[in-house]
Amino acid sequence: MNIGKLIRNSPVVLKKEQLLDKAVDLLIDHQQCAAPVVSGKKTIGVLLLAEALHRLRNKPDNKEQVVSDALFTDVTVLSPDDAIEDTVIGGLPFYPVSDSKGHYMGIVLVEDIYKDMKKIANRKNDVLQNAHNGILAVDAEGVIIVCNKSAGKHLGINPHEITGRKINEVFPTSRLTRVISTGKPESIQKIIVNGRSIVCNRTPIVYDGKVTGAVTVFQNVAELEAVSAELESVQRLYNELDTIVEAAHDGIMITNSDGIGLRVNRALCRLTGLEASYYLNQPIDKLYSDGVFKYESVTTKALREKRSVTAIQRINNGKEVLVTGTPIFSNNGELFRVVTNVRDIIELQKLKEERDRYIEKNSANGDVDDFIQQLRKGEIVAESTEMLKVLHVAVRVARAETTVLLLGESGVGKEVLAKIIHCSSNRPRRGKFIQINCGAIPESLLESELFGYESGAFTGAKKEGKPGLFEIADNGTLLLDEIGEMPQPLQVKLLRVLQEQEYYRIGGVKPIKLNVRIIAATNKDLKKLVKQGKFRKDLYYRLNVIPIEIPPLRHRKDDILPLSLHYLRNFNEKHQTNKTLDARTVAILESYHWPGNVRELMNILERTVILNSGDSIDPYIINNQLDQKGVKEITPIIVRSIIPLRKAQAIIERELLQKALTKNKTVRQAAKDLGISHSTLIRKAAQYNLKKENVITV
Repeated sequence: MNIGKLIRNSPVVLKKEQLLDKAVDLLIDHQQCAAPVVSGKKTIGVLLLAEALHRLRNKPDNKEQVVSDALFTDVTVLSPDDAIEDTVIGGLPFYPVSDSKGHYMGIVLVEDIYKDMKKIANRKNDVLQNAHNGILAVDAEGVIIVCNKSAGKHLGINPHEITGRKINEVFPTSRLTRVISTGKPESIQKIIVNGRSIVCNRTPIVYDGKVTGAVTVFQNVAELEAVSAELESVQRLYNELDTIVEAAHDGIMITNSDGIGLRVNRALCRLTGLEASYYLNQPIDKLYSDGVFKYESVTTKALREKRSVTAIQRINNGKEVLVTGTPIFSNNGELFRVVTNVRDIIELQKLKEERDRYIEKNSANGDVDDFIQQLRKGEIVAESTEMLKVLHVAVRVARAETTVLLLGESGVGKEVLAKIIHCSSNRPRRGKFIQINCGAIPESLLESELFGYESGAFTGAKKEGKPGLFEIADNGTLLLDEIGEMPQPLQVKLLRVLQEQEYYRIGGVKPIKLNVRIIAATNKDLKKLVKQGKFRKDLYYRLNVIPIEIPPLRHRKDDILPLSLHYLRNFNEKHQTNKTLDARTVAILESYHWPGNVRELMNILERTVILNSGDSIDPYIINNQLDQKGVKEITPIIVRSIIPLRKAQAIIERELLQKALTKNKTVRQAAKDLGISHSTLIRKAAQYNLKKENVITV
């Protein structure tokens, strides 16, 4: 089979002259870690996301970088006529394919090559076992490693009974050991077996110049070369796959159904700090019983539970790794291997931090800006630089089907941001936004609320059963508010749901597939809770894929006036009033420390609208509603006539900016006096057309 049948289109194809930052955006949007690069029609290399990010972080000032600056050219370009089993695979997830003229045709995924290699190996094993001629092989020690059905029939024995035994124990007169010692083949040897004459060819098995065993074939001379070629191809495939495992960056271990280590790569030893002898031919659970592992082995759990398991493992040398054990089943459903993948937690954390920095730096691209402008025309109020950054990140991550963790003090708007993420994704057309407060429902009821229950699951259960919130939120978004308050027994069940992507109703036996976007929110310090043992570390890492921290209202003062006007309009409409804000009241609101954040601002405004008998909310009324410790003394502003509130706001803003710029020598000092950021002052100065001499850009 040839590479041509595996060619597929790449989600991203780059040109060498494209801007590097735009290319990175394309890779992230399509969730690709690399993409082929062409010049005209010809393939010239591959752009790796990691290298591109490195280049962008370290780029020279005022120099636009293009794709060719970060191009990886030392890459194998495949031909559609290349044989799959002869393909040498390196560390890339795909390889570009070009025709005889060097023109780009597409890509071939490494996983597709693996699958076809496996098919080739399986087919060749079938050929070996179902061959009409008998085949028997031994290793360098004379142990029988192959005996097909035809060989068993010719020799009058059960192949399974002799495999693994010494050839001289089974056949004392066998000459295979002599072939191993001499390294010379013995062709066309006539022997008598069960009263019949057969032609026997004995051949040493040579690899890398050394004799590693011998094979005898009960067949005629004409068929010898074909069978030898098959065996050679299988050996070559095994060696190629072995090289791939060894070249992997992640640690890999393979164990049998008894948990005995069969194969480890160098990366595993590097990541765990343990030599290969700790794993090979040893039961993996011995490392836990001997105190080398702090927790039970993930491999042991995968063997016992017959499912993929992911957990954190701590080693007595101080190393901490994230481990995933995946069971491998035979065609008849029997578990016969576990492949364990090991990753460095510190390395993962560094990658996450790099990703977060990149998102923060590049989130303000055109389509996201347009979408946020549409949001701000509706019910979303965000004027401060800090909140606009949060909105940019939220809209970008909404397009990726990944778990989000919202962090921030009580009342900052975590629920509102969760709804924005839901509405910015593709899920509103398919499912609902559902939320639950994990700290407001008793532990005994929370499980049934989340997972639902079957009829008769417990005393008092509804006859028809009840769907849980995971089920109700199918194809939608589920907000787990106050996740830090979730009881630990339920944390274990939630972790399993996130790992398996399925769950059971209480009292149910049929698994329900999970198709829900999970957003968790908390005002607690989850890292601190993890250290205190009150929150599971593995669940924390599962939830903390995309953390978004919402700043408190006191750190985004530019939002206080727009929020106040927004809620005042709503409450005027709700209570059929026509209240306005006194200019002095605005100053008090902006100077207050807002311990209750946006929720406190809403409550105070609604209370004032209801209780205040006048049309204007003056500073003395608002002062009575606020915690006096957080109120600064404000110089009163005298209002001589009535003008529209927005116009009054603009007049006050412009005058304050003019005074601050006149008083101070630099913009930075003026911004500090006004309690706003340097960039906000520059923007507002331009908005009000302040004289150029008053805007000192130092």
